[in-house]
Amino acid sequence: MSGSFQGFDQGYLLKALYEMGPAFYGVTQLPFTATDDEIVHLDQLGVKALRFNVMRGGSEDISKLDYFARRVYELAGWHSELYIDAKHLSDISSTLEQLPAVSIDHLGLSEEGLPHLLKLVEKGVRVKATGFGRVCIDLYLSNEC
Repeated sequence: MSGSFQGFDQGYLLKALYEMGPAFYGVTQLPFTATDDEIVHLDQLGVKALRFNVMRGGSEDISKLDYFARRVYELAGWHSELYIDAKHLSDISSTLEQLPAVSIDHLGLSEEGLPHLLKLVEKGVRVKATGFGRVCIDLYLSNEC
């Protein structure tokens, strides 16, 4: 996955995909202005998802989500994922429910957002169980939020 600090730079991700081989795939941040050829080329190199990094920035603005998520799905079959605090999901839930393939990173990050997240799960939105050190959810682990 492209790190937040890498913005739209694909160098690190592509090098990692090359070194790790075809059993791995990449998730990247792209500008809305990426061409169809660029997206298809990245797909051929192992990138399989588009990330909207609402929490830390470095990605395309969430206002481009609907069109851009549909575009990468139609071009390359990519899902789109959001690094977002689930407490903000209610503002975009109608859009998320209509997307062909979408996921929320890091369990949605906050306990406050769980009701919004669970409603979306009922509608088919996937949630990635990652980033346990980033979440403020009681997972029956000792964490300090």
